[in-house]
Amino acid sequence: MKKLTKKDIRILGEGPQIRKYIKERYKDLEEFFYSSDIPITLSTLRTYLSRDVILSDTFKCGITKALDMDYNKLALSPKEQVKKHVFRMYENIVLYNEKEDLELMDELLEMCKQMGLSYETAMMYRAKAKNHYFRNKINRAEEYYGYAIDAVPQFEGDLLVSFHTELADAYFRENMLSKSEKQYQLTEELVYRFTYKLTNKPLFRYYYCRGLLYLHTDRFDSAREYFKSAADYAARSFEKAAAIANIGLTYKRQKNYQEVLNYYQEALNHRDESRLATTGVIYNNMSEMYRCLGDYRNAQIYVHKAMEMNELDYSLINHLACVETYVEIQMELGSYISFDKYFDILRSTKDKQIDKLRVVRSIKAIIRNTNNKIYLKQLANVMYELMDASDNSNFIQGLHECFGQIYIKFDILNGERSYEKFY
Repeated sequence: MKKLTKKDIRILGEGPQIRKYIKERYKDLEEFFYSSDIPITLSTLRTYLSRDVILSDTFKCGITKALDMDYNKLALSPKEQVKKHVFRMYENIVLYNEKEDLELMDELLEMCKQMGLSYETAMMYRAKAKNHYFRNKINRAEEYYGYAIDAVPQFEGDLLVSFHTELADAYFRENMLSKSEKQYQLTEELVYRFTYKLTNKPLFRYYYCRGLLYLHTDRFDSAREYFKSAADYAARSFEKAAAIANIGLTYKRQKNYQEVLNYYQEALNHRDESRLATTGVIYNNMSEMYRCLGDYRNAQIYVHKAMEMNELDYSLINHLACVETYVEIQMELGSYISFDKYFDILRSTKDKQIDKLRVVRSIKAIIRNTNNKIYLKQLANVMYELMDASDNSNFIQGLHECFGQIYIKFDILNGERSYEKFY
C-alpha cells in the first residue's frame, strides 16, 4: 500500500476524482477514451473531468459503464473522501513512523474535526499516538492515546477496547509492567461492559496481548487461560496458530516438553502460508525446545527454518530471537563464533522502536547460558551503548538488572564478587 502524502488528502470535486481514477488504470486520458465506447467527444470528456459538480446523468451512466464501477464510489463526497483517507492510514499505520508524518496527520485530524467525524477523529488521535510510539516517544504516545480514548463515541466498544489494549501492550513492550497491568484491568471492565457488542478482532487482541504480559511475568496458568480465549476468538488461522504456540511456550517455561511438542505441532497445523513471521516464531520456539532436550540436530534444523521465514518476512525482534537461539545452540556445542553477529543485532536495536522487554529477556538468556568471561565483558560493553542511546527509564532499569546478573555470573566463575567495569 502506497503511503499517503499531503497531496493525496486534498478534497477533490467529482471530475478530478474520476480523472485520478482513470490515470491510475490507464496510461493517459487518450488511451482510456479510445479503448472505451463512452458516447462523447474527447474534448467534452476533458471538460467534464475538470468540473467539481457533474449534473449530466448521461455522462454518469457512460463513465460508470466504461469503468465498470458504481458512480458513488468513483465520486465520493468530501466526508467520504476524508473517511477513506483515515481508514487507509489506520490500516497501514506502520508506514507512518517518521516525525514528518505528524504534519499530514494534523491536517487530516483537522478535517475530521471540521466535518464532525467523531469516529474518525478518534482514529486520527490514535494514529498520532502510534507515530510517537514508533519514534520511542512513549510519554507522547500515552498522551495521544488518552485523546483518542476520550474522542471515541461511547457506544463504539470495539474502538475503545482496541485503544485501551494497544496502550496496555505499549506499556508492556516498554517494560512498564505495572502500568500495563493497570491498563488491562481498565480494559477488562470495558470487555464486560460491551460483552455482547464486541467483534472478534478486539477480543482476540485483548486476550492475546494480556496473555503475553502474564507469560513474560511467569504467571503461566493465567497466561494459558488468556491464550485459550484468544484462540477461541481468532478470526484468522495465523492468529489461532500464534495463540496456540504461546500456550506451548508457557509449558516450555515450566519444562514440560511433551506438552510443548503437542501445542507447537497443533500451531503448525493452523499456520497460514502467507504469514511467514508467525511460522518463523513457531520454528524458533521448536528449536529452543530441542536444544533444551539436547537434540542439537533438530535444534539447528528448526532455527535455520526460522531464519529462512524471517528473511522472507523480516522483523528485527524475530531476527534477534533467532540469532539468540542459534548462539545458545553453538555455545552448548562449544563454539562462540556467532557472538559477534548477536552483538551487531543488539546494537542495531538502538534507534528502533522495538519490544524493549524482549531485548532485555534476550540479554538475560544469553548471560544465563554463557560462561565465557570475554564475551560477557563484550556483552556488557554493548549494553552500555544501548543504555547511553536510550531515554527509556524502564529499559535502562532492565539493563541494570542484566548488569547485576553479569556480576553474579562473575561471582560464580571467580568464586568471589567482581565489581570491575566492563570498558
